[in-house]
Amino acid sequence: MTARNESPRYRKELARKLGLLMEVLTAHDGRPVTYNSISTWLREHDITLTQSRWKYMISGNRSSVRDETLLAGIAQYFEIDPCYLTGQGSPEAIEKVESAL
Repeated sequence: MTARNESPRYRKELARKLGLLMEVLTAHDGRPVTYNSISTWLREHDITLTQSRWKYMISGNRSSVRDETLLAGIAQYFEIDPCYLTGQGSPEAIEKVESAL
């Protein structure tokens, strides 16, 4: 993973993107997205998301999340391109996701 994914800016940007997704989209059952809805869906796809890691991710504090499998799984949950969360996409790809929201 690149140093870019270690920076506080990356962590804050990931938190912003997750917040936007949770605010705009609903869970698969039509309810608001929660940690439980995401973690249950991920667990069904053999991906683990602990509550403490989730808190780091949505707050943008502490540890960077570098687990591309986890980020790709969250992207699948929200039915978006994984590059939106990994930060490896072009600005155009990121803009495309955000404009669709």
